[in-house]
Amino acid sequence: ASRNVTVQYTVEREENVVIEVFDLVGNKVYFEQTAGAAYGPNVKQINVEALPAGMYIVRLSAADSQVTQKLRILN
Repeated sequence: ASRNVTVQYTVEREENVVIEVFDLVGNKVYFEQTAGAAYGPNVKQINVEALPAGMYIVRLSAADSQVTQKLRILN
């Protein structure tokens, strides 16, 4: 079975959104650019099966905003 995490975000207008995941050393371990994310709430599933257990930082970037949050992956 695959392991997925759900990333939820809201955009104020249709725009490109970049989702990045970093380990705590700063290495980028995931990158995805979503072209034209719809206005309002959005949900994205990220497969984390290849990542070892631990803490990570998720960064969501849009045209004029950026949000970071912690992600904890358990075995």
